[in-house]
This record gives sequence, C-alpha cells and structure tokens, in this order.
Amino acid sequence: MKKYISIAVLMELLDGNTYTCKQLSDKYEVSNKTIYRAIETLCEAGIPIVAEFGRNGGYKINDKTRINCSFFTKDELSSFFSFLQTQYDKIDPKSENSTIKKFEILNNNKELSDLQILSQQVIIDTDIWGQNNSIKINTDDLKNAISDTKKLKITYKTQNLSQKRIIQPYSLVYKFGCWYLYAFCETRHNFRLFKLSRITEIEILNEQYLRQEINCNLKPWNKDFEENFAKIDITMKYEISIDPDICDWLGTNMNELFKDDKYKIIKTTLPYCKGLIHKILEFEDKLTILKPQSLCDEICEQCKTIFQTYSHQA
Repeated sequence: MKKYISIAVLMELLDGNTYTCKQLSDKYEVSNKTIYRAIETLCEAGIPIVAEFGRNGGYKINDKTRINCSFFTKDELSSFFSFLQTQYDKIDPKSENSTIKKFEILNNNKELSDLQILSQQVIIDTDIWGQNNSIKINTDDLKNAISDTKKLKITYKTQNLSQKRIIQPYSLVYKFGCWYLYAFCETRHNFRLFKLSRITEIEILNEQYLRQEINCNLKPWNKDFEENFAKIDITMKYEISIDPDICDWLGTNMNELFKDDKYKIIKTTLPYCKGLIHKILEFEDKLTILKPQSLCDEICEQCKTIFQTYSHQA
C-alpha cells in the first residue's frame, strides 16, 4: 500500500503546488502517518521534496529542481507538447495549465525551450475553417455521467423533428472539429454517435446502466467511413483553375484521361452518398460530371429543388 500512496503523492506534487499532510491524507483516505512514510520514501528515492512551515506551509517539489525525462525522445516530447498547446483547450481546458506546469517540472529551461521550438515544426489543428465550436452542454457533466454509468434523457434534433431519447453514455468523441457523444440508444437498441450541437436538452437520470464490455478506441470513428457506402466510378471534366482543389479532394485517387490548357478529364472511384453531391456542387459550373448518368440526374434534381426554393422569394 505504501508504494502506491507514494506514487499518488508524487503525481499530486508534480503540479508545483504546496499540499499539507491533512490535504493528502483526506484525499487518499489514509492516516497522516502513511503520508509521512510516503514522503520519506520519495525523498529516499531522490525526489527533491521540501517542507515549508507556517500558515501556508506544506510539502512541495523544489522549484529549482527538474526531474530527468530522458525516457522520451525529443521528437516524442515535442509531438506531445504541440498537441498540448493546440488541442488541450478542446479536450480539458481546466487541466491545461496544470499539465503544462508538470511538463515544465520534467524538463529544465533549456530543454523546454528546445521542445517549444521543435513543437512549432508541426502544428496540429483539427478544426474546420470558419466553424463555430461553441457547445452549450457542459462536457464535465457528461464525463461524470460516463464515470458514474448514469443514463441520460436527451432531446435530439434530427432533419425533420426533435426526439426524446434515453441513452447510455460511453465516450466523448472529438471528430473533425465537432464533439460527439458515443452512447447506447435505448430507442434504437444500438450504439449511436450523437452530435452535441444537436442535443437541445439533457437530463442526467438517477438510473444507472450496466456498462457493456467494449473498447471504445476500436469503434467507427477510427475506421474508414467509406466501408458503409457502395462505390461508383465517376468521370468528370473540370477547369484547370480548380485543379489544386480537386487534388486536395481526391489526392492520388484519380486517373487522368485528357488534359489541355483549359480543361482536364479524369476518372475516379468514390463512395456514393449524399455528401458526394454536396461536394460536387461546391465547384459550381467549373466541374461537370460526365458519367454515370444516374449521378447527373440526381445532381439535376438537387439543383431544381434549390432553384424552386429560391424562385418563390424572387
């Protein structure tokens, strides 16, 4: 028991704050004597813990001392630091400063400066340009509901209406600039991804659920969504001016059939879904689908619907 408490105390002190013996003993529900022994064990192991006396006294790690962190390479640490600086505010903004403090304790000033420079070589930002990321729901409440295996009663907005659902929350998922809640829906009797921006009302119920033995790290958000859709072969013609945008979209997934100074004709294979039509319409009249005819017809119908909607306002 002693060694586990020692590790817990060490992790607590790594945030750079000062803690009294009573604070530590209350938190870990052990006696003051156990805390004294844990501090003694850490000191024997070479951890530079100092005791400060007085009204605001307690135990802390010496500010002038840094713990060697050579277990990780500089590239590994710089990748983590880059993620921490650009993404932590989306995941757990309350813990960002505390984590950075621990990071500073684990490295001396020269190492930290080097890591800050290395971390700027690669900037990680998963947000979409111009997207509003404001969320009305308190994610801390959702985390607590997940930890306590409490059911949630939500009002979820779909395309046509708002529905009441009872769900069993499992994980918060940050995907492509948006927050989702992965949960078992008792209405659909299956797992679903619920977009937080579409949850208009939420209530944490006192009723608990039995958590199923699943690994959320292996769920759909880590798999290629294309597996869920049929593939179609598409031949398209587009203006050379949008060639960089087409390359951003398709990458190497295209076969060039024709090219001159004004146009290019290519053939590619893409998942057949609603998002495909939306993507094609982004290019307006600069891109034309040549084959298949069924896709051309569907795009025409979509354009007619849009035209009819706005022609009434003209």
